[in-house]
Amino acid sequence: RRKMLARGGSIMLPRLSRAPTRATVIAAATGAQRAMSTTSSPTPMFCYQCEQTTHGIGCEQVGVCGKTPTTAALQDLLVHRLKGLASWAVYAKDTSSIDIQPAGHLFRAAIFSTLTNVNFDAPRFVERLADVDAMTADLRGRVQAAGAPPLSASPVAWFPGGVHPVDEQTPTEGVPQADLVRAGRVVGVDARSRLSGDPTLVGLHELVTYGVKGAAAYAHHAAVGGCEETDATEELLRAMAFLCTPDAADAGAVLERALAVGAANLTIMAALERAHTSAFGHPSPAQVRMGPREGKALLVSGHDLTDLMAVLQQTEGTGIKVYTHGELLPAHGYPELRRHAHLAGHYGGAWYRQKGDFARFPGAILMTTNCVLEPPKGTYAANLFTTGETGVPGVTHVGEKAFAPVIARALELPGFTAADEAEGDAARPHLVGFGREATLGAAPAVLDAIGKGQLQRIFLIGGCDGSEG
Repeated sequence: RRKMLARGGSIMLPRLSRAPTRATVIAAATGAQRAMSTTSSPTPMFCYQCEQTTHGIGCEQVGVCGKTPTTAALQDLLVHRLKGLASWAVYAKDTSSIDIQPAGHLFRAAIFSTLTNVNFDAPRFVERLADVDAMTADLRGRVQAAGAPPLSASPVAWFPGGVHPVDEQTPTEGVPQADLVRAGRVVGVDARSRLSGDPTLVGLHELVTYGVKGAAAYAHHAAVGGCEETDATEELLRAMAFLCTPDAADAGAVLERALAVGAANLTIMAALERAHTSAFGHPSPAQVRMGPREGKALLVSGHDLTDLMAVLQQTEGTGIKVYTHGELLPAHGYPELRRHAHLAGHYGGAWYRQKGDFARFPGAILMTTNCVLEPPKGTYAANLFTTGETGVPGVTHVGEKAFAPVIARALELPGFTAADEAEGDAARPHLVGFGREATLGAAPAVLDAIGKGQLQRIFLIGGCDGSEG
């Protein structure tokens, strides 16, 4: 916050026509960059969406996660365009009763891809921008066909003139990536804070945006698992559309919207639990081997249980042993997953140790969702695969549940030896599977132990596997 306050200031930009050409948008972006340079010294990027950001303030040269300024700017531009998509989707439903579920599906997946450590592949963001442009144009056309008046943008202090998300009509296709990067630099959090002169307000906008990102990721997973939450997704769309209106100048109103996103997230997480338990059963306590077994090996990381199940099904009978990594450790608590005998155990430590862990892993690695890091040059890139919304430059991306290339690579690589297995035998197993039902089932015994003074402290541990120091 101190850094953002130090960057305070405002810039004036020329007002563009309602339907700007590519040239005028690029000119506005270039002009904005010049104007910003007169009020402060713009850094190559500015991102503070994760807890591990540089000095707890913001990443300015390159992300702690490894995100480059190019990727950061394209993500900022994608979020900006998604605000426009959300605005048109809400307007289409409210004025013309248009079905906005397809827009919701695209919105969830696209904004999920901008979360930390999900996608570092710049060309994939250019593709997503084109998808969002097409969907927004379709909604605009359907509103017109329905006879409703066009949605008009109300000027707000945090968007530069001419590039309000509602007005944005410049197609991405055919625009050089460098121009898209310049456009993204004009609409990032740093630029909006200086435009508005109120970094605290824009910080509250980001609170809503980051909440929407997380909830959208959960909703995306729930939908993949067969539990669609249409109403909650619409609430996320309305939250992003709200950030484009003058009402978002009221800090109290923004906080209320943030709480509404939180309420929607509870609904979404309930749907995600239904998706998991209906497919894989309710978690129950189980021991997890933390060392390798001899044989061919395939490592699955991320959070997507449906991808893990697909890998288990597709590797049945191949002799490949499947391991979980990182935040997939709890997968071993689900009965329908652990019934697969070749789900051999868990490998590696916290996500930020993966560069060392993955370099030592003698098999193929599938990254289903965050958290992924770019492999060091000349290491394991040929063994790493991404799927879904994940992406890494120079790494093979496979289609939905199309894991044949991953399996083929696992069969090519040597796998673990008998000596590796013997060494792994010494590793202490982990106990997982204490989900809601298992924990509530133990409540009488826990309460009895508390009453007898046998249990003095209960620790609640939340969040991902962060710092181990």
